[in-house]
Amino acid sequence: MIIKICPICEAKVIRKKITDTYTYKGKSITIKNIPIYHCTGCGEDFCDEEREGNVNKKLDALYREAEGLLQPQEIVEIRKKFGYSQEEFAEIVGGGPKAFAKYEKGTVTQSRSMDNLLRILRDSTDAMAILTNQKALCTCEAKSVYQVKKDKSSSCSKTSQS
Repeated sequence: MIIKICPICEAKVIRKKITDTYTYKGKSITIKNIPIYHCTGCGEDFCDEEREGNVNKKLDALYREAEGLLQPQEIVEIRKKFGYSQEEFAEIVGGGPKAFAKYEKGTVTQSRSMDNLLRILRDSTDAMAILTNQKALCTCEAKSVYQVKKDKSSSCSKTSQS
């Protein structure tokens, strides 16, 4: 979208490119050639939504790095390690049917708890087996197992372990 008139004062705007440095928790990123609009009347600078989105993706990556969260490509690698589609992985791990598409594109940043779960899956050989067996069995006590009933109530019935 090309902006020709300032939405604040309705004066003429000009396009220009700037370089800006952003810092978060001691980590910095410098983004060059950010296209912005500058109002010749009030002096306000602003971006359109498309350009703002491109800058926000870079800022989200900075946030993930500073917070010690997995980057999108790392999430892709973890999912592919197990051979699941994004939808299948989301069903097993949680987060909603389109969550992994968003995490892997970097349009949404995963929560700390999701990040921790993904790291456990990446580093543990048993973690995925535990999650995939969870549909049939859920361990509720050390000496007993609750087996999901096949009825419509989806409640669990207690059975003893041998």
